Amino acid sequence: MVNLLDLDTVVLGGTYAPLARWLVPPVTAEVSRRVLAAAWSPVTVRPAVLGGDAAAVGAAGSVVRRIIARPTAWLTRAG
Repeated sequence: MVNLLDLDTVVLGGTYAPLARWLVPPVTAEVSRRVLAAAWSPVTVRPAVLGGDAAAVGAAGSVVRRIIARPTAWLTRAG
């Protein structure tokens, strides 16, 4: 996918984020070997900022956005 989409960053998310300390060096080496343009445009491999909590934070954000968009709908449901 990195070759196809010409990505400049690979993000290790979900269950891989806490393992980044061990995964980043070998994944970076493999990406450097396999990505056609890596010699001219290196690809960065890094852990996701939210780590393993990304799905939960995303789900909570989805609910909060719905409440902000239509707070009265939320208040009438609570009663």
